[in-house]
Amino acid sequence: RAFGMMIGFELDETRLNALPAVAESGKPASIWLAAQLIDDGLLVVPAGPKVVRWLPPMNLTQAQASEALHIFHHTLNR
Repeated sequence: RAFGMMIGFELDETRLNALPAVAESGKPASIWLAAQLIDDGLLVVPAGPKVVRWLPPMNLTQAQASEALHIFHHTLNR
């Protein structure tokens, strides 16, 4: 989902909730993932139980976008 530079990634709650770390946290998938992404260096906000929102600046460079996607991918595949 996207509107301008505001991007909402809709999560597969079933898959994330099946992870032991998410289940043990007792938190919604979006809040758990947002905390993990922040710990890994990517500033995001949860937006409901299954959406993580990115709000990149309008002057975002290709290198910054690539780094953000790398962090997102790395965090999801731990």
